Amino acid sequence: APASVSLFVTGERSTRAMSGMSSFGIFVPRHLIQDCLAMYLGTADLARLEVADTFMKSAVEDIGTWLGSVNAEMPSVVMDPSLLSASNRGRTLAMLKDIARASIADGVEVPLRSIDDARKLARLVANASKAANGHMSRSGNFAEVLVTKIAFDADTVGAAREHAAHVEAVHDDDAGSVSLCFGSAIVVPDEQGHVWRWQQGAGAGGPLRLHFAWHSGALLVSVRDDGLRSDQIEFLMDQHGSMLADPRAMHREPLTVDIMSCSNSMMLNHRGVALRLNSHWQVASSGFCVHTRGTAAALDALTQGVVFVISLRDGMPENMMPLAKSLHLDTPQR
Repeated sequence: APASVSLFVTGERSTRAMSGMSSFGIFVPRHLIQDCLAMYLGTADLARLEVADTFMKSAVEDIGTWLGSVNAEMPSVVMDPSLLSASNRGRTLAMLKDIARASIADGVEVPLRSIDDARKLARLVANASKAANGHMSRSGNFAEVLVTKIAFDADTVGAAREHAAHVEAVHDDDAGSVSLCFGSAIVVPDEQGHVWRWQQGAGAGGPLRLHFAWHSGALLVSVRDDGLRSDQIEFLMDQHGSMLADPRAMHREPLTVDIMSCSNSMMLNHRGVALRLNSHWQVASSGFCVHTRGTAAALDALTQGVVFVISLRDGMPENMMPLAKSLHLDTPQR
């Protein structure tokens, strides 16, 4: 089959030896041609073949061929077939190229139900990638853009998303009584899709993970490589509702994270969230969360799982400015 596809691409034999034949399907069933094209040719190759070889045009134009090729290149992306129709294909392929600049978390399916879904995700990834590349050009050591899906506990998310009317100080010994709603913990891959280990050599830590939780309407984040579960992470807060600093973590590596939702039910955008490795929960305060279709729809989305674009890099946030001065909502803070 690979040799046959190579023969089709050159087009030389299809022009000479196959001239005068009414249908290549006499020799090879059409579905086998489509399967071979999808298996061995990427979307860029299919586009070139569609233009260069009129003999294969009917097979290349079939949506199933394009879906198979996209699935082979990006198996985590699940899209509506209409996105690859002749009228949408060019725009969709351009947006998939942007989306492919990010790593997709292991085991996560990214649904693209409409051209607007694809456009929104592509824009978020493109801007996050731009910020990551800018960071690396300024002598950064690490920058990763990740597409993932985070789901929160259905039994506690409602109460945890509400703003508390009265806040009491919380310390180590009574942190277990605090009402936190925990979300999925995300393993951060490197550019090759392998598990990223922040520390190297003797005494190196485990896989780098991002943890998420809600408390009193605030999103909490922790980045760790010590293997703790989300419910084992310390939660420290003073009587004014402010998160307390963790003096034990001040000597550890600083990291910065941007967190942006890709959902029709909620708009969450936190940029330049400063974290310390293996510190207690930190509040994501440099952004906002809006329920665009009401609270019930947002809570349902959070429990089912919301797609997020996350940009994680080493060092402290740079060029921080008031949110009101930079409401480019899909552009992460560098």
